Amino acid sequence: MVVFAQNASADDDWWQNQHARTDWVFKTLKDSDVASTLDRVLKEQERWANLPENAPTKFSCTKLELPPPSPAALSAFNQASMTRGPEADRGYAKAASLGYWRAAARLVNSSLEDEYWEGAVPIVAWLLVHHVPAGYNKLADVLEARSGYDGDAPSDGTLDTIESLRWRAAREGDPVAQAQLADVFDKIKKPAIAASLRACATEQNPDLTH
Repeated sequence: MVVFAQNASADDDWWQNQHARTDWVFKTLKDSDVASTLDRVLKEQERWANLPENAPTKFSCTKLELPPPSPAALSAFNQASMTRGPEADRGYAKAASLGYWRAAARLVNSSLEDEYWEGAVPIVAWLLVHHVPAGYNKLADVLEARSGYDGDAPSDGTLDTIESLRWRAAREGDPVAQAQLADVFDKIKKPAIAASLRACATEQNPDLTH
C-alpha cells in the first residue's frame, strides 16, 4: 500500500508538471485551435516546399528577427536557466506566458525529453501562431518523436516533411534549425550548403559550434 501511494504521488507530480508547462498557452490560445493550427501549417508547408524558390539548392544567411523579451520575461528565463526539473519548467512557463519564445521552445524540449510529445503540441501551436520560426523546427521535432524518424534525408535533392519544416525555420533565421540541417546536408554530400548553414548558426549562437 505504501508503494502504491508513492507511485500515485509521483504520477500526480508528473501531471502537475505537465500542466505547469502548458496551462499558460490556453490564456491566449483556445484548446480547440491547437489541432487546426497544426493542420493548417502542415498544409501550407506542403505548398511552400513545392515552390521552386524554396528548393534546398542554396542557403543565404538569414538572422533571426524577433522583438526582444520584456525585462520581466528575460529575468524569469534567466532564473529558470539556473534551476532544473519542475522548478525550471515553472520558470520557463512564467517567461513564456510573458511572451518569450525561447522559454516556450525550452518547454517543448522538456516534454519531448519526457517522451510526452502530446504535451509539446500546444506549445508548438503557440509558437506558430506567434510567427516564431522555431515553431517550424519544433513541429519537426514533434513529428520526429511521433514517427521514430532517424534523421536521414534522401539524396535526390528533396526533403521530406520533417526536414522541410527545418529548412523553412532555417530560412527564416532559426539558428538551431540551421545547425541541425548543416549535419543533414553534410550527410547528403552538399558541403557548401552545410557550411553556410553552420556559419550562420554559430554567428548567431556560438554555443551551437560543433
